[in-house]
Amino acid sequence: MGENGAGMNFPISRSTTGSLLLLLAASFTVSTIASAQSQTSSGSGAASLVLLQHLDHIDEAAREPAIIEHPDGTLFVAGYGKLSNEKDQTVPRLWKSADHGVTWSRVNVGSANDGALANSDVSLAVAPDGTIYFVSMQFDRKTLEGVHIVIGIGTDSGQPWRWKMLARQRYDDRPWVAVAPDGTAHVIWNDGSGVYHTSTHDRGLTWSDPQIVHPDAGSSALAVGPKGEVAVRLTPSSASGNRRPRFDRGQQ
Repeated sequence: MGENGAGMNFPISRSTTGSLLLLLAASFTVSTIASAQSQTSSGSGAASLVLLQHLDHIDEAAREPAIIEHPDGTLFVAGYGKLSNEKDQTVPRLWKSADHGVTWSRVNVGSANDGALANSDVSLAVAPDGTIYFVSMQFDRKTLEGVHIVIGIGTDSGQPWRWKMLARQRYDDRPWVAVAPDGTAHVIWNDGSGVYHTSTHDRGLTWSDPQIVHPDAGSSALAVGPKGEVAVRLTPSSASGNRRPRFDRGQQ
């Protein structure tokens, strides 16, 4: 939730059988764990996990990161944060690893002139065809308010990323992106006056008109089911903590 939000988010859009990647923020740390056996020694049937390798990668600031695994096995990590020699972060940051997290490199997602203008909350998702969706927000550190929401659409082929401004309202905050099995990408965010949803069926060339999911809540998480069901988790706090709307018990 901007830079006032509490907690971490570790969205995992795809994981391979028997492996899971856990991502910790700041100078990010990646640990790979895998299922060692199908049953515990007690015979309860619960799977046990054993640490295979612990890998540290120190790079630029990567707060509240997001991680996905591309269909070809490449890992992508996004995060945000101002460097010590920067007045402010201006371009969304994305890294990738083609060797299970042993080495990482920066991904060129474009410049501010291309529409890649964001410095705060991030979310990643990947479609079955390998299309990557990278949504982020711009946060004004002087007023402590969200400014806008942008999304970038790219692939792992080296082609230029395309960027789209999804929202430009005061208090724009906490975007999330998720992809349905048919490739439809869904995005939510909030601005203190509601949680909004939009989607694209054509790799981000066109987007549906934003619809209000809830008029009085914050956007906390987004998920898409195997049949395209969309689930949105709502919270009372919104607008980077600037608003705490009424949230009625029993509302969905």
